[in-house]
Amino acid sequence: MADPRLAGEAVGVTPRRHPVPVVQASAFRGFRFPPKAILLAVRWYLRFGLSYPDLEELLAERAIQVDHLSLFRWGQRFPPPVIEAGRPWRRAAGSRWLGTRPI
Repeated sequence: MADPRLAGEAVGVTPRRHPVPVVQASAFRGFRFPPKAILLAVRWYLRFGLSYPDLEELLAERAIQVDHLSLFRWGQRFPPPVIEAGRPWRRAAGSRWLGTRPI
């Protein structure tokens, strides 16, 4: 069999993607919106620190009509799965900062 490195294929390299939160389907039972819309709103809220009315406006631009009180409820209920999904992608804190020189 030919060596894959010679054929130009990467060996053992997987493309880097953003993690998709794994949430049980039963967690979304009783909600009117699809799970993807809820997770998108929660991810934006956590990542960018938007207010609920601002988040409501951004979702309205994407044809998702939702009240800011619903966003508040989602923000109280769904962050743990989103945070856990992003944890493997966090970088370890270190003493080296880019662009700084030791004195």
